[in-house]
Amino acid sequence: MKNNILIWAIAFVLISQVAIAHNISTETLYAADSLLCKNGIMNTTVFAINVKNNLEFKLYNVKAELMVPDAMPPLTSKVFDIGDLDAHEISSKFPNWVIGCDSNKPGKYTVYVRYTNDNGITEDSKGDATFDIEVWSEPPSIVSSSPFGYLNTGVVVLNVTTNQNTVCRFSTIDKAFDSMTNDFIGTGTEHYYVTTVVDGAYIYYVRCRNEKNVTMSSSHGISFYIDTGKPTITYAGPTGLLSTNEITLNATTSENTECRFDSSESEYDSMGATMAGAEKSHSMKLMLGDGTHNYFIGCKDRAGNKVYTTVSFIIDIPPTATISIDKGTTLTSGIAEVSLTTNKDVLYTPTLEYSYSDSPGTLKSVPLEGLGTSWKGFMIIESKDDNKIGSFSFKGTDRLGITGNVIKEGKLFVVDTINPSVPDSLTGEIEDDNTIKLNWRYSGDDAAGFNIYRAESTYVSYGNFYGSSADNTFKDHNVESEKTYYYKISAVDKAGNEGDLSAEIAVKMKTMEIYETNNTSTTPSEAPDEFEKQLSEIEQYRLDAFAAVQNFKSFEQEKKDVVYSTQLMEKAEKGLADLSELRNQTLELLEKRLSNEELGKSLNIINLKMKKIIKTTPKDIEMAEKSTSVNFAQKEDIAEIVDIVLDNASIRDKTIDEVYALQNGINITNRISLMRVTTLDSTAEQIVLVEKEVLFDKRLDGLILVEKIPKSVAEDIGEVIILNKDYTILKRDPVVKFVSEGSDFKIRYMINDVTLEDAKKVLTVPMLSEKQRNDAGVRAAIKESYGGLPEQREKSDFITAYVFAKPGEGIGILNIILLTVGIVVLLGLGVYYVAYVEKLDFSSILPRFKKKQFSEEEFQKHMQAIESSFEEPERSFDEIDYLIGKASAYVKFNNYELAEKTYSKIKECYLKLDNGKKSEIMEKTVKLVSDINILFMRKLLMDAEHHCSLGEIKEAARIYEKIRKSYHLLPEEQKSFALKKSIELHKKMTAAKNRGIK
Repeated sequence: MKNNILIWAIAFVLISQVAIAHNISTETLYAADSLLCKNGIMNTTVFAINVKNNLEFKLYNVKAELMVPDAMPPLTSKVFDIGDLDAHEISSKFPNWVIGCDSNKPGKYTVYVRYTNDNGITEDSKGDATFDIEVWSEPPSIVSSSPFGYLNTGVVVLNVTTNQNTVCRFSTIDKAFDSMTNDFIGTGTEHYYVTTVVDGAYIYYVRCRNEKNVTMSSSHGISFYIDTGKPTITYAGPTGLLSTNEITLNATTSENTECRFDSSESEYDSMGATMAGAEKSHSMKLMLGDGTHNYFIGCKDRAGNKVYTTVSFIIDIPPTATISIDKGTTLTSGIAEVSLTTNKDVLYTPTLEYSYSDSPGTLKSVPLEGLGTSWKGFMIIESKDDNKIGSFSFKGTDRLGITGNVIKEGKLFVVDTINPSVPDSLTGEIEDDNTIKLNWRYSGDDAAGFNIYRAESTYVSYGNFYGSSADNTFKDHNVESEKTYYYKISAVDKAGNEGDLSAEIAVKMKTMEIYETNNTSTTPSEAPDEFEKQLSEIEQYRLDAFAAVQNFKSFEQEKKDVVYSTQLMEKAEKGLADLSELRNQTLELLEKRLSNEELGKSLNIINLKMKKIIKTTPKDIEMAEKSTSVNFAQKEDIAEIVDIVLDNASIRDKTIDEVYALQNGINITNRISLMRVTTLDSTAEQIVLVEKEVLFDKRLDGLILVEKIPKSVAEDIGEVIILNKDYTILKRDPVVKFVSEGSDFKIRYMINDVTLEDAKKVLTVPMLSEKQRNDAGVRAAIKESYGGLPEQREKSDFITAYVFAKPGEGIGILNIILLTVGIVVLLGLGVYYVAYVEKLDFSSILPRFKKKQFSEEEFQKHMQAIESSFEEPERSFDEIDYLIGKASAYVKFNNYELAEKTYSKIKECYLKLDNGKKSEIMEKTVKLVSDINILFMRKLLMDAEHHCSLGEIKEAARIYEKIRKSYHLLPEEQKSFALKKSIELHKKMTAAKNRGIK
């Protein structure tokens, strides 16, 4: 037993020695890098330090082999040759190996050395020397994710993009990858997950693991906020009518938003400008012009929810004026040009007047010409207005009808017509530099300067102007030796008044000879009284002629048209030019140094010229009487004209019938105006202006029109002033032929000293040219428009051609012709139908295009009352009265269709009347035509507005064209309102078009 215990003890000691002391030991196993495949470290060197033979005998051919896993392939030989080692010898060699890494096999690995030798002893370094090396593999990372920020949807797509192929998971609580239960779809680099959410804040934690089983070390967060509710705009402005050009566009929202705006309707992202403010209040200052402004405001919250509104307002600052006068603010007698500039375009010519401080209630007009903001006119300052303060008053109306009267600059001016005193003590001296220096004394009122007059012979006059000086001296450098120079001077005040010339002096160069001359030349200061009187008279008539021209320009349009058409304006302007030339000729007499006798003869000739000019220069015109009628020639008159014009007697009768029928579709309106024209010499002359407006189908262009003027009007063509350019005199007693140019042709001529009644007897006869008579197309047009030529019908009634056109028709040329004449007759006669209209109190039918709209029940009740208020007629004449009353009542109650239908019945009854009854009923019918056309215009405006509001711009434009064509058919008192409504309609159409509405 004791022996066994001893044996085991000895064995334990031996085994322990073997475990503790290896046969071949390694003191240290060391690697330069313990982490491979990261930060560019793809290999490392492993060293074995102090390899020792621990045995009692020598080991032969010892070899060291580095033991590494597949993740670290050797880059050099795995076996290092140490050589022989004596007993207990430490090798002088340090075995080393270079190893790489395989990132596809990440992990931490232990390396060690195994020793072999020829002795057959094998040993490794596990017990005493190992080294841990890690092969690193890059974990996945998330390079992008969405969504983020604010969202306005309840369905959210979570998106994750990784840098390598992975699988990804998420949870609402940060966890390890294996603990997450929600998997993204996708195993590559793109991953998504669809989820449904409600309004609120959200955060999702995401982790991903790659194909090498490497997991993200920390979570990636996806956070966002859901807001599906739209903000509201609680206020947007300004609105209404504003009187300033500087406005602030404002918008207030229910939550924090960003707001933009644009002048045209568009999506938020397309709007042109961003308003200041990023919370609930937003604003933007704008400088705008007059007119209607529409702004579209869009606001977007952080989630992208958008809301829109529209702001509309009108800016209209009353017009203001700035006035300047070409001669400054201190004026002398004569003509001064006045410039008026408005701060904005004005629709009509502005009114400019002035008055003097001593008579503020007496206003004098300054007629203006111009356009938009720039206007010019002339004012006449008379000598009698000296030492007065003038004050302008202004009135201008802008395109929206707003009137202003403020003058911002140039309101006052001063009149000074007194010439300054004559300078005295004029002397001259020759300076050392061979120049002449003039000196003089002036003791009068303050002078603005002095004019110097120089000549090289005596008798210096105003025609010898040489220079100016601001003080009492003048130096003349432009002189030559041995020459004598003659000087005079005058004073000029601030108003431009120039005084008389001073005494004359002469200066001779080099001789120092200076003396005062005693010439007897005729100068303005020394001229005879006859000269001064003649010059003053010419100047006065010249100012009168200028005033006449300005007065003619300021006439209302109708009167102005007459002035231009009768060449009165041309005559007035010519008279003004002739008087200005005559004035210059008078002044030139002084330069000729005439004797008093010669001057007197010349003045007599000038006086005769002046009287001839003032006798033919119109000063004023008075429109005494006017008459409008419809031209219609009887057969006997036609026969007389045909005999004059026609060469072929065989077709005489046929031509007479042809002309008689032709009159039914060719409308000829006679407008005769009796005028009294006053000339500059106060002679009054009576002139009759005859205007024939001829309307016909354009296919008859080139129509012959023969004007027959009775001998009671003019015995010879020389007594007639024809204003048309082209005409042919057929007979001097007189008969004149015109050829039409276009389907709207006018014949115009003047006759002196004839009564209005006699002038009404002139007659126009329309005739086809030979070419037209042979043209099948022309004959077809006549048949279509006028009911045919004589061979197709026996009789035609001319009055139907102009009274019974369909009211309100804006397209058919015949209807336009007939209605135009109806309105003309209305204006000419000035008589309104009152028999039934006044009975029903309908005398102001549609005065403002605004009438109450009645319900069907109310309308029928009114119609029954109307029917019962008229007795059933027994005769055609009574029936027309009855129908006119009914039609007028329909107009009263805004029923255009019934009014027009009743009007058609009136036409039928009219044809049954004799000529006498037709004349009696004409005025009533014309009044009805006018009222129905007013109603038709109202209907067009309402229809166009309706289509415009629906965005049907094409249809609105079509109706707008009818409005434009029918506008001239309205009475004058209705036109301004219709124009204003039409302008508003056009603006709406333009705005809709700009927004892209078709």
